[in-house]
Amino acid sequence: QRVNTAQSTWSVRDNMLICSGKPIGELRTTRMYQNFILEVEWRHMVPRGNAGIFVWADDITARGVPFHRSIEVQVLENAYGNGGGHTVHGDIFPIHGAKMIPVNGRGGGRAFPTENRSKPSPQWNHYRIECRDGTISLAVNGKVVTRGKECNPRKGYICIESEGGVVHYRNMRIKVLPETPIEREFVAIA
Repeated sequence: QRVNTAQSTWSVRDNMLICSGKPIGELRTTRMYQNFILEVEWRHMVPRGNAGIFVWADDITARGVPFHRSIEVQVLENAYGNGGGHTVHGDIFPIHGAKMIPVNGRGGGRAFPTENRSKPSPQWNHYRIECRDGTISLAVNGKVVTRGKECNPRKGYICIESEGGVVHYRNMRIKVLPETPIEREFVAIA
């Protein structure tokens, strides 16, 4: 369901979910997920496009910002460039009060990929995001390159982020894995 974007931000055509990138905001699942595998193919249609997938997200945006407290899996187009604080090939990081210990970090909260595997616009890329018991791993085009652990929350909604980039998504599948008993403090806001 749409959280804070216009009806025109999202459309479905030729078995693809199409994000116009404007206004910024999210589309989110109607239910929460704890342990799961999310697979999706995505492509940016314009160089330097920005988007993301949020996991274990709260139901609505964090106070004063257009995005949810969650763990973000970055979906940047290659021409965006690698800055000192980010790459374009599958960073994972906590936002707006979420917590995560990066497995391949650089002293901050962001996990950086061990290898650059994404293809530039307008080629398709495949993400396999596995979330299990507070750990997250991301495979980009068939190889795990980014991981995080000790995430909080570790049960919540899944969101697709509109952040300026025109992005196509297809073949999105969620495989639900068995749940594990967890304390209330690790569950996102419903």
